[in-house]
Amino acid sequence: MIRFVGIGSAFNTDLGNNSAFAGDVLIDCGETTFHNLKTKGLIPEGDMHILITHLHPDHVGSLGTLLFYKYYQAPIGKKAHVYVPKLIAGQLRVNLRNSGVGEEYYFMHELEVERENAVKDLVVVPIHTTHKEGVESFGYLITLDGERVYYSGDSNQVPASILTHFQTGIISRIYQDMCKAHYPNNVHLSIKYACVIFPPEQRGRVYGMHFDDGAMELAVKEGFQIPDIL
Repeated sequence: MIRFVGIGSAFNTDLGNNSAFAGDVLIDCGETTFHNLKTKGLIPEGDMHILITHLHPDHVGSLGTLLFYKYYQAPIGKKAHVYVPKLIAGQLRVNLRNSGVGEEYYFMHELEVERENAVKDLVVVPIHTTHKEGVESFGYLITLDGERVYYSGDSNQVPASILTHFQTGIISRIYQDMCKAHYPNNVHLSIKYACVIFPPEQRGRVYGMHFDDGAMELAVKEGFQIPDIL
């Protein structure tokens, strides 16, 4: 259900900026993502649907390039669809426009937060998360073909409702932002803290992502899962 283009943090570009396909919907398009999509032949010729978690460069840094590419490749004018929570939709429009990507190059769909939204074949619920102060960031509860998973985006915590549904089996898997660094007021979830939240018997259903240097190896050591990269 979730297939990753990259699982690295902003600075761990060897693993590619964190980005994934949920079904046929791309989640985020960071600075390395367009290059990885193009070189791996992962950009569809037809409709493309892109879901955004937040507006940091490692999550939207090559979005404008992807929108241009979709518009100008054959068939000409095949605009991509961008899905974004209403709270950050206006800011994303401005950011794209300031880089020369006007609204004539894409379709934007504004999502209701904490409510079910249809995104192509998915049902997604944007979940407000805590990341960096002053930055609106969202995780997504995703349902496809009857399976429900949680994709955290960038977040330094797991919402209580998500954790409860995971523990009771309503949510089958969690894809969680994890980092090796551990310090007060961290903007990502440290693996040390993840070990407190998730006991060993649950870690077979928890997939780490957005790894900083050394984090992937530590996550494996602690029993967490590592997503495959396309």
